[in-house]
Amino acid sequence: MTNFFTSIKNYLSNNVFVVKREEMQKFIPMFIIGSLVIFNFVLLRNLKDSLMISSMGTKSIQIAKMVWVLPASVVFMFVYTRLSNHYDGRAIFTILVAFFAVVFGTFGLFFMDTPSSILSYVFYTMAEMWGTVAFGTGMWAFFNDICTVEQAKRFYVLVSGAQIGSLVASGIAGWLVRTFGHNHSKVGVFIVVLCCILILVTLYCFGSVFTNIRKDVSSNGKERAKDYRGFFSGIKLLFKSRYLFLIMFITLSYNFTIIVTEFIWKSNIEVVYKTKEQIFLFMSNTSLATTIISSLVALFLTGGFMKHVGFTMAIALFPLTFGVSTSAYFFIWMTPVGGAVQWLTTKTSKYSFADPAKQMLYMPCSEDERYKAKSVIDMVGARGGKALASLFNWFILAGVGSFQDMANFSYPILMVITILWILAAVSVGIAFNKSEQKLKEESNNE
Repeated sequence: MTNFFTSIKNYLSNNVFVVKREEMQKFIPMFIIGSLVIFNFVLLRNLKDSLMISSMGTKSIQIAKMVWVLPASVVFMFVYTRLSNHYDGRAIFTILVAFFAVVFGTFGLFFMDTPSSILSYVFYTMAEMWGTVAFGTGMWAFFNDICTVEQAKRFYVLVSGAQIGSLVASGIAGWLVRTFGHNHSKVGVFIVVLCCILILVTLYCFGSVFTNIRKDVSSNGKERAKDYRGFFSGIKLLFKSRYLFLIMFITLSYNFTIIVTEFIWKSNIEVVYKTKEQIFLFMSNTSLATTIISSLVALFLTGGFMKHVGFTMAIALFPLTFGVSTSAYFFIWMTPVGGAVQWLTTKTSKYSFADPAKQMLYMPCSEDERYKAKSVIDMVGARGGKALASLFNWFILAGVGSFQDMANFSYPILMVITILWILAAVSVGIAFNKSEQKLKEESNNE
């Protein structure tokens, strides 16, 4: 029995409680910021989906992703690239959060109760941009600026995987409907604005902690000057590097496959649940269950998994999980709850393993690659994948018939992409391990 408790203690100290005492000054504000950003991401996701599905149907989401979100992603990529020529990660992130606070605040004060399809599309687009720009690109580029590779391996799982913000947001989402009824959306938007203000206050109060400690080097270990300052800078960098191109392919793959599967699932939901409140509660409960499970997995399993199985497997686990869970949903349990289980399983794998690992992939990159190429991957790659999926859903799946017919038609396509996705994940994981080993050797030789 003593050996058992000793083993548990050793496991927890090596894989769960991994932040050193002297690192708390940096980790705590990072964790607060990450939790608030994820809180907004989850709350906005539930708000935008319930508003669109209840007012204009599932097909409107596909229109939004193609006609509104993709062009907005290109604009934000251009702005982000220009900002990266003049400011560091912390300053860019501060500007982005302040911008979204103003946008959502204005929408909540003046336009939330206005019955307009255009305003609904605008809100959906800005909510999507929060997930891409503030969360996917801005926050992680900022964190990559202030963390070493070794710290990132320990910090990112706790910041991204242990989703306190997501847990609280999912709980609040259900409370909003029960307490405010049809006014829940307006109150939710103001809570998002409040979180933006708290992020800005945290950035200001802990400003001295967030100093750039990264040394930007090229593959030969020499200082690299900034270049590629034009609009196509990130695209040029992307096609010059097989490593970055593979990350782009992975991003395209999972965004395409997930959006196609979600379209089928949400079509299933639309048949069963008829009102905005019912859809919002169902999505919120699914988000809450996903958050609880993914947080437990991230806290107690991810660290040990990465150490014992390896970084490459952590990247490849996501497509493997997607393939298995999607097969089960399409052919065994084709109901809204079955889709929720598929969504929960896939998202748990994404949040607990793939997301922390994906952000670490940029650690060996130069500063230009971390900002400019990453902005292309996160904004155009992610949104491009979703736009392609939306085209597929709108022009092909929508005319197939029932959601069961959609599943049968799309399954072979999804599985081919998943296999290619697995191969790309293994290849990029091996390349990351080699880069990390090379950096360690160069550091030891200095």
